[in-house]
Amino acid sequence: MTVRALVPIKALDQAKSRLAGELPPRQRRWLVLGMLIHVLDTLKRADGIDEIVLLGPADGPRVAGIRAMTDGGEGLNEDLAQAVARLDDTRLWLVLAADLPDLAPADIEALLAATAAHGIAIAPDHRGDGTNALGFRPPASIGFAFGAGSRARHVALAGPGHAIIERPGLAFDVDDRAGLCRLPAARRTALIRAGAAHAKASG
Repeated sequence: MTVRALVPIKALDQAKSRLAGELPPRQRRWLVLGMLIHVLDTLKRADGIDEIVLLGPADGPRVAGIRAMTDGGEGLNEDLAQAVARLDDTRLWLVLAADLPDLAPADIEALLAATAAHGIAIAPDHRGDGTNALGFRPPASIGFAFGAGSRARHVALAGPGHAIIERPGLAFDVDDRAGLCRLPAARRTALIRAGAAHAKASG
């Protein structure tokens, strides 16, 4: 049985539309790619992950060494549920957002440990109302309820005994102007450059 991490991503031309007034389209795509590469690289460095799965559109980004699955285009929550159902040999699942620029291996390992101990673990965003990561260990399961106000929905779906994991690397996302402003300029530049390099290498 396999421990898997699942990272969903939108088509690059649709990603981070709330940043449209803050960054030109090309820089916005590169920032999205740079954060994705960071999350995937961090997952590779964390102990305990057997396979990383990138879930997205057929023409979405591809990363060497990462399994790609094409989503059904039915919305994030339904696409996640379908992906999990297709990989039914999984012993433990982590689902992580692709826009976590401060994510560290220790954050992933803490989420893994909490999931193994409690069956279900929820990592809220820095605003306290959203969800940036979930962990669950079959046969325990949780319905996917991502979107505005998802923390409360996930808590209700998880039931008693679940864990809440509050760590800066899991909490800080860049989803809007406020998040972009919190991202140090040097870090933003580095992520954009990483995304641009990946886009160039991918043709």
